[in-house]
Amino acid sequence: MITNREKSTIDAIATILDRSFNNKAFDIDPANIASSVHVLVVKGRETQEVYFLPNNRYTIGRNNDNDIQILSKGVSRYHATLYKRKGTFWIIDGSTNGTPSTNGLLINQKACKSSKIKSGDTISFCSDSYAVFFEIELVHKNLNSLVNSPDKALSPNKALNSAFVTAKNQNESDGIENFLSVIPELIIKFDSSGVIKNIKESKDNVFSAYGKSLIEASIFSCFSPYISKRISLAMGAARMTGNAQAFDCEIDANNQKTSCEVEVSMENKDVFFAVFRNIQSRKHIENKLLHDALHDNLTGLPNRSFFIKKADLLIQKRRHNKKHAFALLFVDIDKFKIINDSLGHLIGDEFIVHISKRLKKCLRPQDIIARFGGDEFTILINDVSSTDEAILITRRLQTALAKPIKLEGHELMPSASIGIVLSNECYTNVNDMLRDADLAMYQAKAGGRSRFEIFDQEMHQKVVNFIKLESDLRQALRRNEFKLFYQPIVCLKTQKLVGFEALIRWFNPDRGLVNPTEFISQAEETGLIVPLGEWALKEGCRQLDNWHQIAGVDPDLTLNINLSSKQFSSANLTQHIADLLEVFSINPKNLKLEITESIIMENSQFSIDVFHRLRKLGVQICIDDFGTGYSSLSYLHRFPIDALKIDRSFVSAMDDAAQNTGFAIAQSVVGLAHNLGVKVVAEGIENARHLVWLRSFQCDYGQGYFFAKPLNAEKATALVKGEMEWSYIQNAPSRLPS
Repeated sequence: MITNREKSTIDAIATILDRSFNNKAFDIDPANIASSVHVLVVKGRETQEVYFLPNNRYTIGRNNDNDIQILSKGVSRYHATLYKRKGTFWIIDGSTNGTPSTNGLLINQKACKSSKIKSGDTISFCSDSYAVFFEIELVHKNLNSLVNSPDKALSPNKALNSAFVTAKNQNESDGIENFLSVIPELIIKFDSSGVIKNIKESKDNVFSAYGKSLIEASIFSCFSPYISKRISLAMGAARMTGNAQAFDCEIDANNQKTSCEVEVSMENKDVFFAVFRNIQSRKHIENKLLHDALHDNLTGLPNRSFFIKKADLLIQKRRHNKKHAFALLFVDIDKFKIINDSLGHLIGDEFIVHISKRLKKCLRPQDIIARFGGDEFTILINDVSSTDEAILITRRLQTALAKPIKLEGHELMPSASIGIVLSNECYTNVNDMLRDADLAMYQAKAGGRSRFEIFDQEMHQKVVNFIKLESDLRQALRRNEFKLFYQPIVCLKTQKLVGFEALIRWFNPDRGLVNPTEFISQAEETGLIVPLGEWALKEGCRQLDNWHQIAGVDPDLTLNINLSSKQFSSANLTQHIADLLEVFSINPKNLKLEITESIIMENSQFSIDVFHRLRKLGVQICIDDFGTGYSSLSYLHRFPIDALKIDRSFVSAMDDAAQNTGFAIAQSVVGLAHNLGVKVVAEGIENARHLVWLRSFQCDYGQGYFFAKPLNAEKATALVKGEMEWSYIQNAPSRLPS
């Protein structure tokens, strides 16, 4: 049988949890704490558990073989280890074999690798999972009056009442006197009119003013009017229901207020008991848990839950008062992932803390800022008089963010993309406002970052169209609606066909022929470009194999196929191409892979490594759209490439006689490439002048409408067989100029 103090502790923990975690009730088995004085209260995204810690070591993590499992994506498989040394618990970051956690460990919001933990300490595992550790003071008394009680579910109040009665019957025997002396509660026995008949004094200073001298006084004259009224109401409720009634209050002691709990119960219609407990420490833990549940551990700002509740209140206020206006801002820090990945999570965390302070400093007292998660913040600008006022505050935020931040020798230049939504009658819940603010933020980011956008219905329609297009793209892949067209590539010196570039075309039953500019970028954004690109590689290799089966075809006929950024960064790219070469028995030198300049310069060393792996297969590599990106000439000679493609914009610029910058750039690219031993292909040749100029400075190959528009497989095959003359092809002259 546990002692009364132990049972009270269990009730206290259950009360904290019940009030702090969505009013969820917890059943705590007293047997679990018979030999333990340490407790860990764990709060996850949607769960909360209580763990009593009688053993010397515990593992904490996401895997189910941990002693304490926390189901959150932010928690590592083996996140932390608890171990007891000399009766005190310590915690270390990571697993027992020394592998550190992914997100690190925070003790009271400070990063740690190993630390002794004290009662009341908060242990944060990630943004949505934390624990509070505390130590229970157990009183080990073997009281026969309780152990032998037939009521196995003896409540604390019943135990106290029983002890009171027993003490009176046994003339305050030593055993009961000892029992009463260790109980910290103040217990007052009084009759139905409120006259105090007995008092069990408390050694707690909070109750020092309530002693035996108050016997025969009225309990209602001993306390404040509020407490007296609550006691009177509790008496009436206890008399009607037969159940004990409890309420919380504050008692003035030593010039400060202390939180207390008062429990009033009825022994019979003429006898009542009031038990006063000091719950200040419990309230402190309860408030800490409640604060942590509504605030971000890293920045101390309100979190997502807090923000959503406040935003909902403003929406309701707006519904009842049409004149009340506010704005919701969704703030995303630009390029934070690069900082986090390159400089480490600790610097990344410090960076976020600095950002949060700057944002908060720009706001007015009535505004609310929250850390929504990661590098995202949300802001409620309350009582805005106009759109201009919201814009003014937004610009103030961006100006404050633009100042450099110095962290451990690194100077970082922060910026943010911000989406703005203004309140109106259409919004009935915060989720819709967040959705639209998030959309506006992405529009700002797509426009070049460090910008803001205000949500409007046109933006909403774009999203609807985007979703519809994504759905159609997925169906198109399943229905085989895509076709490859082939644009001829011509040797400018011999005027002979040397190969084709494969171009994807989409024939939709409802839309007809869909322009690639309408769907390629969306395929990139949704990830559908990967299966689409894999299909293009396979179909292109199949067609190349078919052409080489034709008698008399040029054995050096090539096919250029474009690779997207996601394909290029795929770990299995080399193996996938090797498998296609084997399946279709293709000579690797006949396959040319085109990668845009901007893709390879995003990570030049990675690109060099991929190029070397592809070159080992024997395939050729071509840099597309050369001159439009931001390549470094110091890197260019390190790329094992076979050809550069001059972008069509420079070729078409040759027609500008006033400036003729296109002519100069094209000529420079040809000279540079030839000095590096690389061939040059000019795109967008549309007239004889282009051809004459490009040939004049020894450009190797060309493609464009002057020779032919992209051809379907049947016409391209006819061209390969010699069944189609160049003069047949639209826009091609009967004779190329010499």
